[in-house]
Amino acid sequence: GNLSMVTKVSSVQLEDNSLSNLAETALQNAVVGPLMPQLLACWQRDREAVECEERTQKCVRKLQNLTQLEIGIPEQYQSLTNYSAAVKTLRKLDLCTLPSELISSLLASAKSLYRTVTLEQTRKLPPGHLFTDSAPVALSADDFLPIHIYVTLQAQLKSPEFHCQLMWELCDPSFVCGEAGYYLTVFN
Repeated sequence: GNLSMVTKVSSVQLEDNSLSNLAETALQNAVVGPLMPQLLACWQRDREAVECEERTQKCVRKLQNLTQLEIGIPEQYQSLTNYSAAVKTLRKLDLCTLPSELISSLLASAKSLYRTVTLEQTRKLPPGHLFTDSAPVALSADDFLPIHIYVTLQAQLKSPEFHCQLMWELCDPSFVCGEAGYYLTVFN
């Protein structure tokens, strides 16, 4: 409703993307931040939303003890660290108060996941093979998805459905396009 309209005001395309990010964050701090307790209360009164969150939590509890192999992570991408850095980063969603912070945390988790894959793949390279940090391992969507599912299950987020709704409904539409939109869709 009205909050979605507020975010549309900030969707004016600015020359400098970082300036646009600052404007979005300032708008969210000024408008969305003070309304978060009311938004959460509305969410908690919505029976359908509460039931959806409960079903999600039930699925997480049921699946969180599956191994990486059981989740479908290809053997070459199974992590010795259980993607702990990406899990830790994704858990920060529960600490975020603004939709833009949620998106940033989600992107940081995806990047951490890629860093883990890259670091662990480089350890498997033969001696003398040159590798640079500028050449991360490329994952197909079919390889990324089960890893992301595993990370999400291990993060045991308190309100993943609420987080998704906040990101989809209250972020500037230009922020949920491209890379951020892809990761948000996968998270959803």
